[in-house]
Amino acid sequence: MFNKAQYEAIARVIKNQRRDTNDALSVGVLTVADAVSAQGAISALQHKLIQLFEQDNPKFRKLVFIGACGEDSAESIRS
Repeated sequence: MFNKAQYEAIARVIKNQRRDTNDALSVGVLTVADAVSAQGAISALQHKLIQLFEQDNPKFRKLVFIGACGEDSAESIRS
């Protein structure tokens, strides 16, 4: 069973990757299309992890995890 520290570590990795993608977009390393694609892949992975965590632990708090992953970052690219 996963524990809180593991959830937090995984959320940090996801959040940092979202930030790195946004940073790469802002300095011109990625195009908007590539950044949106990357954020979509990150979100897909996050969704699969949430499914795993929910099966693993009935006390898993999905919304807390989503917030810790910086889900709103993906939306900032699209606007």
